Amino acid sequence: MIKIKIKNWFYVIVILTFSFSYSNLTRAQFGESKNIVKIQAYQSFNKVYAGSEFKLAVKADVSNGWHINSNKPHDDFLIPTKLTIDSLKGFQLNKVSYPPAQDIKLSFSETPLSVWEGEIYIGGLVKTSKDLSPGKYSLIAKLEYQSCNNKTCLPPTTIADTINVEIVSNNTAVSEINQNIFNNIDLNYTGAAAAAETNDSSITSVLEHSGLILSLLFIFLGGLALNLTPCVYPLIPITIGFFGGQSEGNTRKLF
Repeated sequence: MIKIKIKNWFYVIVILTFSFSYSNLTRAQFGESKNIVKIQAYQSFNKVYAGSEFKLAVKADVSNGWHINSNKPHDDFLIPTKLTIDSLKGFQLNKVSYPPAQDIKLSFSETPLSVWEGEIYIGGLVKTSKDLSPGKYSLIAKLEYQSCNNKTCLPPTTIADTINVEIVSNNTAVSEINQNIFNNIDLNYTGAAAAAETNDSSITSVLEHSGLILSLLFIFLGGLALNLTPCVYPLIPITIGFFGGQSEGNTRKLF
């Protein structure tokens, strides 16, 4: 009986020792991951009207020797960085803008990685509901990221910061704040999508500045150009036949 008890205690000690060591390793890993990136959230107005928008900015500092994946990493197995807000009713985060990433080559990857290093700024527009009552609300900004160095990648983690948003009535004066932070963020930067929007806006700009007559002429010529597309060719005989039947042999009426 004594030998059995001693043997059982031996297994208990081994299991407890392993569990304790694994727990410390896990806490160290996640604790290290938390300390690699520090963030601070900012808002663009000291007070906000219900039903309006304000800018949200997150300044992230990545420790030396480390980097975090961009919002669009090249490899599928890497976790993208993502800015979100806590699911607080009456607040919606729109048009998140991430800074341009840099491609770096590391020892554990065959291809360059899309990452951010050092100090970065991420921004977005927060839409407030018209139903929000005046008062102070705690808005939590969350940054989901995966940090890596030249040798390894740590598990994905989330870090958060809180800003106090004060909703006021429409007759209350508001003022802009933290403009030195928001000057580092281009909310119009969305990569390839931005180029498409720029092209659309340039056409719109031409129409707006050309005057009514030139705009109508431009639209008319564009409509004629559409008749040169291949899908229109089968309809040409049908169209001619229709107008020919309506003209009753009168050439002027056919024209």
